[in-house]
Amino acid sequence: MEHRLPKPRVAGSNPVARSVSRTLPQTYNQSNHTPKILLMQLDSKYSILMAIALSCALFPKSSSYIKGVENYQKNEYRKAIKYFTEFYKKSPSGDSTLMYLYNCYYKIGDIETSIKILEELARRKNPSEQIYISLFNYYRQHGLFYKVNQLILNMPLSVARKFDQRYLLTRRLCAEIIAGAITETEVKNPISYIMGKKLMNASPDGKFYEHDTLKVGTLILVLDSFLPAVIPEQIYVSKHIRANSYLLLPYSRLVSAGIISPEENIDPQMNASLTQTVRAICVIKSKGFLK
Repeated sequence: MEHRLPKPRVAGSNPVARSVSRTLPQTYNQSNHTPKILLMQLDSKYSILMAIALSCALFPKSSSYIKGVENYQKNEYRKAIKYFTEFYKKSPSGDSTLMYLYNCYYKIGDIETSIKILEELARRKNPSEQIYISLFNYYRQHGLFYKVNQLILNMPLSVARKFDQRYLLTRRLCAEIIAGAITETEVKNPISYIMGKKLMNASPDGKFYEHDTLKVGTLILVLDSFLPAVIPEQIYVSKHIRANSYLLLPYSRLVSAGIISPEENIDPQMNASLTQTVRAICVIKSKGFLK
């Protein structure tokens, strides 16, 4: 299916076009590089027939796109790559071509190229949640937490809402977000990394409890720990954070510093939002409170 996309770019200046047109390596060890989620499953007979019918309606029968679909149907993925790449160079605005190329490269074990294709789809703000789930999992598995933050900051709002429904903010995930905000290098153990910098603390019994879910009230305290303990310029009272609440000063500091926006119905007992946490921590970093 074709999508409404930004103005097509010249293939020669497109990193994905250069990547998918390169010569494939003769050997590739797939076992150590396979992400958990395959973006698009186009293997079912029904899906293939629908794809061919749609592409016949959109493109001439002699087009390289049709030849790519036909070879994909026959599991001839390297041949399909040749034709899809040829078509993509001429018409780089179609996301469907990139989705086919992603699947082809994934199936032959070239994960590096398949990830580059997903990143191009994400840059185009493609609304498919599976694109972002695949990248999210891949980045986390490889300790690229700064890329997790960038992904979440730039994803479409519709996808961000689905992410908040899908992923609960755990203590481990919070540590990963903080790690991603302070370094653009691989972090193999984000919990040890963050605790070593004294940015998050263990429980009184010395355990971190990485799978515990953070509530809004706990997150307010975590975020406030990065700010100087000064009296805020203005006190913000809400429906659930009253004048006598232990969260009043931390919450007011965060709002006064422009880290979060005031919310009348903010509830300390609700689960914290993953995407809002990323935004708040990245703002804290940009303001120089997190180093």
